[in-house]
Amino acid sequence: MVTNKGFKYRLKPNKEQEEKFRQLVGNARFLWNKALAELLERLKKKEKGKFVGGKYGDYQIIPTLRKEFSFLNESYAQSLGEDLKALSRAFDDFFKRKKRMPRFRSKGERESFSYRQGVQIERDKNLIKLPKVGWVRFIQHRALEGKYKRCTISESGGKWYVSIITEIETAEPVHPSTERVGVDVGIAKMCSLSNGQTFPKLMSHPKYKSSLDKLLKRKVRLERSLARKEKGSNNRLAAKRALGKVQSKVARIRADYLHNTSAELSSKYAVIVLEDLKVSNMTASAKGTLEKPGKNVRQKAGLNREFLNHAPSEFKRQLKYKSEWKGGHVEEVAPQYTSQACPECGHTTAENRKAEKFKCVICGHHDDADINAAKNILERYREAQVS
Repeated sequence: MVTNKGFKYRLKPNKEQEEKFRQLVGNARFLWNKALAELLERLKKKEKGKFVGGKYGDYQIIPTLRKEFSFLNESYAQSLGEDLKALSRAFDDFFKRKKRMPRFRSKGERESFSYRQGVQIERDKNLIKLPKVGWVRFIQHRALEGKYKRCTISESGGKWYVSIITEIETAEPVHPSTERVGVDVGIAKMCSLSNGQTFPKLMSHPKYKSSLDKLLKRKVRLERSLARKEKGSNNRLAAKRALGKVQSKVARIRADYLHNTSAELSSKYAVIVLEDLKVSNMTASAKGTLEKPGKNVRQKAGLNREFLNHAPSEFKRQLKYKSEWKGGHVEEVAPQYTSQACPECGHTTAENRKAEKFKCVICGHHDDADINAAKNILERYREAQVS
């Protein structure tokens, strides 16, 4: 079986290489914005078919742009082509109603560029050679496996990273367990399992709580400081970078918790059953319109924030690919009324659930509300298998 696997490493560029990185991400941002502006103009004129999957999906336009904008010659031609391919894919996804319309990129947002060819890796020496940059050191905290396919250079919180995709050939995996589990992703807890195990929400986790409290307090101070700085000033730029470093640390803590939890679940259970949640609909704003203003807007915003802190879509994605690596799989069931149904007598009503407790008004069965929902999720999957 051939699979793709990703490895992300911290780069250690010198000052000249770091300046080169900033130039290359600036070129990539310029190209994306220029191409996007032209494509939006064509879309406005109803020339959709001329660019979706058209010349912006290959390299034909690169030589013309490099003649017009000489600074683009500092970038590797294939890296520019990868940006145009990404833009073409983004428009294809938009027209297929999978994602929203591509947006213009601003400085400091999604700073990255990619390579497919021309890259050399000295794994024993922790060195990677990038076209137009040269040999750059990286911290190989885990062994790089497989055959190189492509890589992306990105910046986060003032640090540079390389994400390498490789192709690995392995035997068909067989999961060591045959156990199934239902998983309910919630707000008061990150997730609850049908066997009674729970994972606390990030802000309550003893491993992360102290660090997060300090970082979030600092984040608030930096946001206030940034708001007072004059736009376009060097002080504002410095404040923005300081805030970016804090946000990057918070993101890494969240990612660590997600990876640890998804790795544990995918290792223990052969079948993981989740609700098929429409996260964008669940977390839509309640503010309403001028004609029909919403109710409890601040409370709903707080619930949305707590739910999105658990990154449910990313959590599902990690569970899926990690389960596949280990020979398991993830299933999804309809989410309707899983938190209101009694697993003992089947009675379903909103009155069964009061805050974080579940108590059936008919048979008296009681349980933690989230664990009860996880049990219903697993039972719904079993019923679907029988039918």
